[in-house]
Amino acid sequence: MKLDKNFRRQWFKLLKPTAYILNAGMNDRRQIKPEIFKQNLKEFIEDVHSGAPKCKVILVEPNESFDYLKTYMPEYRKIRYDISKNNKNIFYFSIPENIGNYEYFLKNQLMIDQVHPNKKGNEIIGKRLYNYFEKIR
Repeated sequence: MKLDKNFRRQWFKLLKPTAYILNAGMNDRRQIKPEIFKQNLKEFIEDVHSGAPKCKVILVEPNESFDYLKTYMPEYRKIRYDISKNNKNIFYFSIPENIGNYEYFLKNQLMIDQVHPNKKGNEIIGKRLYNYFEKIR
């Protein structure tokens, strides 16, 4: 959100993407209050649609981290879902719902640390996200 709003809108207008995958919030999970996260997310989506009105935005619910319940992530989850609900150009893809929670990632050795998936984890996420994208195209 630190980029200039007009720059971002021009960028999307120039690129004219048909789809945009937005996986945001993991790094903000302890600092940015949910109401600010919601405002930022809505503004970013408006910027995308300002430049590319028909672009499908996929809001990705990131994998869970070790500190998931001690952060704003549960509130962020609801925000992402609510924004996508009843909007024909905004979709919701949940990594925990489509692949598994933090314990699943640990048990299956899909994490490089306590926050980020490793190569194998990212390959699984990528394949599932690709399959999801194919369904909504």
